[in-house]
Amino acid sequence: MTAGTTGYTPEFVKKNEEIMTNSLLYDLVNQMYLNTDRQDEAPKDKIFEAECQVVRNLAKKGNCVIVGRCADYVLRNSGNCLKVFFSAPLVSRIRRVAQRQNISEGEAKATVQKNEKLRADNYRYYTRRMWDAAGNFDLSLNTDFGEEFIENCIRSAMKL
Repeated sequence: MTAGTTGYTPEFVKKNEEIMTNSLLYDLVNQMYLNTDRQDEAPKDKIFEAECQVVRNLAKKGNCVIVGRCADYVLRNSGNCLKVFFSAPLVSRIRRVAQRQNISEGEAKATVQKNEKLRADNYRYYTRRMWDAAGNFDLSLNTDFGEEFIENCIRSAMKL
């Protein structure tokens, strides 16, 4: 949906969404100065704004589940919205990534840490908030408790 409103290909959007480098200086240069030949906003900012609009439109249409995309921030003023953060101990995340990607636990640890750093940097860049701060969410759940437990917690919270 985002690709359709930005003019970028779905592959470009997938590669560039929710990812900032480890270097704020590099991101600022990449976002601003490398795009000065166009009267357009920087690609990542354009993608983010388009994603925000998609998130708002989906939320207005009715019940939906939105994963990531800074949706907790984008919908922070929406009264009819349950914001849930999922987490798990590092060892569980490493094991899950190793199994899904068929890689060693050492490679999985590096992948998990890199991806979480990129997500946290992206979240902080666009929201000026800490990515995993419990105060940004209505509910924070440990995925190690299993799908049934998580489903029951969310259903209970939705009834409040």
